[in-house]
Amino acid sequence: MKSAQKRVLICCVATVALYGQAVAQPLVTGNLTLYYDFDEIVTNAADEKQFLDESGNNFHGTIHEGDEFDLDPGTLTVETDNPWRGAGAANFRQSIEGGADLPVYVDVDGKHITDNFPDRLPDSGLNGLFGLTIAAWLNVTANDVGDQSVFQARTSNAGHGAPHFQLQGNGKLRMTFRDQNGSTIVNAPQLFIDGTEDSGERYPIDEWFHYAGTYDADEGEWAMYYNGVQLATDFTTIFNGLGDWGGQVEEQDNFFAAGFGAVYDSGGRRLDGLMDELYVFNRALTPEEILVLATVVESPPGDCNGDGLVDAADLICVDNIEDRDAVLSALNTLPGDLDGNGDVAFADFLVLSANFGMDGRNYTEGNIGLTGAVAFDDFLVLSANFGKTPGAAAAVPEPSSLSLLGFCCLLLGYRRHRRPRGD
Repeated sequence: MKSAQKRVLICCVATVALYGQAVAQPLVTGNLTLYYDFDEIVTNAADEKQFLDESGNNFHGTIHEGDEFDLDPGTLTVETDNPWRGAGAANFRQSIEGGADLPVYVDVDGKHITDNFPDRLPDSGLNGLFGLTIAAWLNVTANDVGDQSVFQARTSNAGHGAPHFQLQGNGKLRMTFRDQNGSTIVNAPQLFIDGTEDSGERYPIDEWFHYAGTYDADEGEWAMYYNGVQLATDFTTIFNGLGDWGGQVEEQDNFFAAGFGAVYDSGGRRLDGLMDELYVFNRALTPEEILVLATVVESPPGDCNGDGLVDAADLICVDNIEDRDAVLSALNTLPGDLDGNGDVAFADFLVLSANFGMDGRNYTEGNIGLTGAVAFDDFLVLSANFGKTPGAAAAVPEPSSLSLLGFCCLLLGYRRHRRPRGD
């Protein structure tokens, strides 16, 4: 691995689902506008495919892809064999031949943010802070030698490039931020990854790297980072406010006001490869905070939500027995304790009973064995540990507990074998 990539590798940590599941937690918060972990694609009520925004703002990103008339339709999938934080990464496969050749991109509905949540925009002044940070893990292919979009936006006054944050086809990194009318505020020099403009040391192909840029509007200072190392920093002499993201192109409904994977109003600058852990803040992160985002630290066993802790919150997302037992051990409890409160009790049985026979349940819903459904084997485990305490494997439940379990067994049997009345 190249010396510039000073980081610690991590095994996959999170299995995330839309409903009732834990999600990856952002490593840095405070004025966080967007955070996508790209662990899965979901479908909303309008039958749109989306990536969920886990910043807490719910600015979900809608996926747009090549259509059925394409000979080689573009697709946006999740690559699950992902060595970085989280269970997946967005895999952009752009359509490059035949048909309409439609771009693949993600629209974060910048007009919605501009109209309804202006305090989340770069110059919102939220908590007295002004500015912008964009950061992401990237792994691009050699198939596309052109410029590739990391994050783009257009203002409601038709100002372009507020911001342009992208990879250049010549191997350089580009960061340009403009005001409401398209006048340039920050025009950082396009740099190779060693911080020079002429070395030719381009960003790698088919290899993960981290790219980040910041702008502190109060101080007028910008900075660019590669793998957590600051490549350059300087001050702008123009103190106009950064533009909003409301510039939906009316005559081109398929293109967006703010998003990534392609440029907002032409479909050009298509990202061809992988993206993970995309952050957008409306403040300038410090060099120390950028390093946190660019340093992937090993997560302890059982920490399936990636927050660095092994606690009850992980019981909702564990997907194998080893991780489940690591969490239960940390909580000093036994299998069957569905809420992680330290005892296997009647409340746990009630949860298991309510979900008995149902597919796709997680541990906290009674799927103790982490199989495909809540089944009788799960009840047997709960029954065996009912009333016990850790370290007392040979303990026998109190008589009252035995009576209760007898009742539970009868109830489960009734739930399992009853049939609806005939017509």
